[in-house]
Amino acid sequence: MPLTAFAEAEGEKGSKTRTWFNLKERPVFAWAGLWRESPEWGAVYSGVMTDCNEAIRPVHDRMPVLLHEDEYDQWLGGSFDEVVSFQDRCFPDDLIEMTRTIDPWNKPRMSTSAPALL
Repeated sequence: MPLTAFAEAEGEKGSKTRTWFNLKERPVFAWAGLWRESPEWGAVYSGVMTDCNEAIRPVHDRMPVLLHEDEYDQWLGGSFDEVVSFQDRCFPDDLIEMTRTIDPWNKPRMSTSAPALL
């Protein structure tokens, strides 16, 4: 899945903020993803996760399986064992950049007692 950054929630429950991660000097990069057609939902997808590296560890214990450009073909056309092995390798810490924000992770929800629009 192509992306420019991914976010994680950071902080105390009820006041978590959005922390962004991107790859240094790579405006677009890839997160290993899976997709299939579902009779109920149509096309569905999920990003593959793995244990975090040290760049992510201050915020979360898991991270997306990020792909280097030279790994795209192996991810898309590799054997089952090759694809599963991506979860066992650690993406290099020094390629990841973290940006902490004060942006709330969750937006406040509207009151359920608010009048509904017709």
